[in-house]
Amino acid sequence: MVLVFCCVLARPLRAQEPEPAVQPETEPQLPPPQPEAPAWPIHGSFILRYDLRHSRSDAIDDERDQDLYQYLSLTGGSAARNAVTASFYGRAVVDLEGGEPGPSLSSVEDTRGSAWDFRLYRAYLAFHRIVADGELRAGRQTLYDTPVLLNLDGVTLDTPAPVFGTDVTWQVYGGVPEHYWEDARSGDLAVGAAATVAPWSNASARLDLMHLEDRYLFGDQTNDLIGARLDQAFRAGRGWVSGSTTWLDGDPRDAGVDGMWTDPELDLQVNARVYSLLTRQSVNTLEFDPFTAVLMDEEPYYEGMLMLSKGFDSSPLGESWRADAGAYGRILRDSAQESEFNHEFQRYWLAGTVEGFPWRAADLTVTGDWWDAGDTVWTLGAELSAELGEDTDFVLASAYSLYDYDFFTQEERTHVRDYSALLRHRFAEALALRLSLSFQEDDAEQYQIATAQLEVSF
Repeated sequence: MVLVFCCVLARPLRAQEPEPAVQPETEPQLPPPQPEAPAWPIHGSFILRYDLRHSRSDAIDDERDQDLYQYLSLTGGSAARNAVTASFYGRAVVDLEGGEPGPSLSSVEDTRGSAWDFRLYRAYLAFHRIVADGELRAGRQTLYDTPVLLNLDGVTLDTPAPVFGTDVTWQVYGGVPEHYWEDARSGDLAVGAAATVAPWSNASARLDLMHLEDRYLFGDQTNDLIGARLDQAFRAGRGWVSGSTTWLDGDPRDAGVDGMWTDPELDLQVNARVYSLLTRQSVNTLEFDPFTAVLMDEEPYYEGMLMLSKGFDSSPLGESWRADAGAYGRILRDSAQESEFNHEFQRYWLAGTVEGFPWRAADLTVTGDWWDAGDTVWTLGAELSAELGEDTDFVLASAYSLYDYDFFTQEERTHVRDYSALLRHRFAEALALRLSLSFQEDDAEQYQIATAQLEVSF
């Protein structure tokens, strides 16, 4: 629950003044010379976060868990000036309670058998002059543009090269996939390549080939995936549309189209998405199917979303207001195959935001939801956000979710009502404090979560 950011001086022209009869004895003082930028600059941030979680239910005794998280992010060098740059991002957490907190608050970290848990998300060197206009990265890295997210210990080469008179961006990579919750890595492999081309104005087309091998609970798994994506941007920054599809081991896996359109003059924005899982997903490598080991097969479904947002200049309550409406739904190809994490449901919502209400530095949003998952549920939510001076702001909110995924326990919760408070204060440009408190209630339990976070940037 954590929520992480040439100046030209112009002097007016004036009539030329006569020179003084007597020149000054000393020349005007020049501004002190600015310190030179370091040859290999280092920037980053350090986050220290304390989490206190408490749960209560009729079935089990009260449980409590305290954890201290530390995040360090570093970047070294400048791609524009240095031949080699570096990037690092890691996390350490210590369980202040010791031992496992109990079934409702236990997390994957508690299975390690130690109060400390370390995780390395990113650690690589980037070489910028090996291939003209390209970049070679070696080390732990995350590939976001591949059809599925890939955490890789290996090498990635990104380089544009002319092909038949058209600029094509090539990406080639290889190494060992990193699974943070899996210790065994022997026999794991990830290799792939992608080509991106601009077929016409404001368009981009990408073709991916991925090969993954993984030794996991169900034995050796090998998968080959082909992915295709076409992106089209509208002129004048009015929006974009993107379509993609993948084939897994020769069979169609999924397909989707999503897009956004905006009209600044009307203060109107439209977002839409259509997606379908085309075939049943059984045991595959973790990148393609992370839940089969726990939930077994994932059945095909259709999913759609439409959101509209319209702003208005005047409001009887405040300075201006905004109306938002949306619909989201999932339909299973075979409704009899509904399971945890894969439900049929529809959600429709209408929200109104009044800016400058109940006072000038505050905004108030009220949301009404209608859920249909066999049973119909009507809910209301609200959010009040306000600035308390130049460096401080707070948010008070209440929201409802029919289904909620708990990232700590990796479980699905139903009928979750959340009440939360957030306070942020910036002591200086490089020092910020964040305090939050959340009370959650579902069909079975109640949770209280308090968080205090301090972030230092340099």
